[in-house]
Amino acid sequence: MKIIVFEHLRRSHRALVHIYLRLGYSVRFIEADPDSYLQGVAPVPGVCVNPTQGSDIALDFVERSFRQDHPLIQSIISLYGSGAVVPAFKKNLTMDLADSWMYTVLHDQLKSEYPRARFAFVPKSSSMFARAVSSMKQFRGELKALHFELPRLALSSAFCVGLATIQNRLFSLAVCVHYLACSFAKSFFRRVLEQPQKFKFGICIVSPAREFANTIRGVGFLLDHEKITGANTLFIPIVPITAGEKAALAGRSFRYADIWEPPGWQVLNRLAKRTLRLALHLWRSPDYIARTYAFLVREYGFWSSFTERFSIENLISYCDFAAPHIGRNVLLSARGVRTWYYIDGANTWDVHLRNDDLNPYRDHHWAYLSYDYFVSWSDHISRFFRRHPQNIGHYLSAGCIWSEHVRLISEGYIASNLKKEHLLRGLLPGQKIVAAFDSTYANGSLTPYSDGVRFANGLVQLLRDVPNIYLVIKEKKARSYAGPAAELARIYDSMEKNPGCVFAGHKLSASEIVAYADLIISFPFTSTTIEALGAKKKAIYFDAVNKYAGTYYDRVPGFVAVGYEQLLQRVGELLFKVSDREYEQFLARYVKGDIEPFLDGRGLSRFRELLVMKQPSAERLQEVAATPSGLTT
Repeated sequence: MKIIVFEHLRRSHRALVHIYLRLGYSVRFIEADPDSYLQGVAPVPGVCVNPTQGSDIALDFVERSFRQDHPLIQSIISLYGSGAVVPAFKKNLTMDLADSWMYTVLHDQLKSEYPRARFAFVPKSSSMFARAVSSMKQFRGELKALHFELPRLALSSAFCVGLATIQNRLFSLAVCVHYLACSFAKSFFRRVLEQPQKFKFGICIVSPAREFANTIRGVGFLLDHEKITGANTLFIPIVPITAGEKAALAGRSFRYADIWEPPGWQVLNRLAKRTLRLALHLWRSPDYIARTYAFLVREYGFWSSFTERFSIENLISYCDFAAPHIGRNVLLSARGVRTWYYIDGANTWDVHLRNDDLNPYRDHHWAYLSYDYFVSWSDHISRFFRRHPQNIGHYLSAGCIWSEHVRLISEGYIASNLKKEHLLRGLLPGQKIVAAFDSTYANGSLTPYSDGVRFANGLVQLLRDVPNIYLVIKEKKARSYAGPAAELARIYDSMEKNPGCVFAGHKLSASEIVAYADLIISFPFTSTTIEALGAKKKAIYFDAVNKYAGTYYDRVPGFVAVGYEQLLQRVGELLFKVSDREYEQFLARYVKGDIEPFLDGRGLSRFRELLVMKQPSAERLQEVAATPSGLTT
């Protein structure tokens, strides 16, 4: 029996499927576009790849077996003048090996499902598969002992993966060449400053679509207008921003830096030599080395140019964990800049696993961070990051920073757009406001679309069973009517027709919705529920698929509603039976400490206090927490 297995069957595969069927193959798929089904094509039953295993295995292997004697790695060490840049290579290798392990597990499951068949594989991404192959070649013997084995490719896919291998290498070289070409072209118009402009704080703009969506959680949220002001703060887009976003910064009198401004000729000369070296070693180097090298060369140019034009004392960023940040922070630290990473969410993914202490989940995204200060919401989050190999100087727990916005909106210190947008126009007298927050769904992840559909159907049923509630839903991602997202989109469309339900859109911050709600219901384990708890708002998680019993947050009684019946019961209790005083006592007993250390809605003020301290420390932070009246808002 001959079988072709598509990792993701697309509409564009129709002709290829017909060819294989004519050649006598059975065609199977793991995922498929909704309109790509053909007669004679069937899904692979029971395939489930645990996404939590690959990074764990890859991290252990890299820490044990990584070698830094490659000439390109040595060239980067020489460029930066420090071996502290080496973890950038480890990080990208770990990512590629984690993908290799995923394909290994998939291969084993397919062999188990079709023990007598000869099967060939068509990967979803030729580029990703090519990187998995490249990462394994350097350590073939050692990885074979760990049972790493990639599935045999179909002939058409083998050609595509070979082509992707060439494209990946050329892309690495193109990163350097493109940067040099742009820099040389701009250099003739470059203004040379006698002295760098001085700022106390440099705040990275990481996600413009989110940060420019509203002013509450926008680019200037860290400013207290006393110690951290528009005058002493420089905003630094580390991704491209639009002309409209630049105008928005200028409209608020915010200064911003363009990291694409070219560095001086001496730096460009160094980078040109490194680019030539990459070209000479391109085809003899593993993909992860060439790729990391290229981005670190460009990063050196970005931040050398930056330090020629600006002087900052603190660099502050979030969700900034890609490998190039390591080069940037090594360069800035050598110039006396303190680097800060702050947590903007509480979902560490390990909270999805049962028996957390027995299954310490790690992820390559969160490994090899290089920052002086790591500002967390809680000790639990800090412990999760400590499990990984890191280069973090100090871990500091400040509480949930977004809870302060909830408190300030509730107390009337910050205006909310919730009423201005007329989102509560359907609210009837006596109705309770329930806010619901979904998650980012992706098949093959810990949160597939099927879980999102069950969560949404539970909310539909809740509207029927509890008529005296007004449901405000905030979607995390834009609605999609294609692929596996289509069913969820149809459910949301039908809910919008219910007068007791409204969708908040993407411009409102979660804090505005949480502040007005009587109860918050989140998909496990979205951060909004923790944000609500930090401001002493009633909040729960709804586990619609009955798979999170016994996980970290389920240790708190009634905090995770497992199944619809528990949801209905808990909603009734929190909305109509439990008083605010009783709920505060519940929080003090079960939540304060490891989940949220302060429960006072002042995490943002504590973060600001840390930024202005000469020597930030956990001990000093506790002193500040003991005198919350001294915190700025």
